[in-house]
Amino acid sequence: DVKVIRTRADVEQFASLQLELLQSAWLQLAAGGQLLYATCSLLPQENDAVIDAFIARESNASVSPLPMTVGIDMRFGQQVIPSVDGGDGLYYSLLIKS
Repeated sequence: DVKVIRTRADVEQFASLQLELLQSAWLQLAAGGQLLYATCSLLPQENDAVIDAFIARESNASVSPLPMTVGIDMRFGQQVIPSVDGGDGLYYSLLIKS
């Protein structure tokens, strides 16, 4: 359904909004704090691309290895693919503030 419903402009708009939300949350995080970025999207533009843009802007941000993983490895996090048993797809990445 997502491929039919969402346009390229929608994806760009959501990715931009997600980056803004991530930056806003980052301002509230103390040094040494951890932030788990997660989406219900399977699209790389809303997942790894947002993390890539974020760590390029924030010199005090780094991606941390996840202590426990579910899903497949992506560049900056994990992607869970919707399962046949009814599970939803999602993406997550753990960020550390130095």
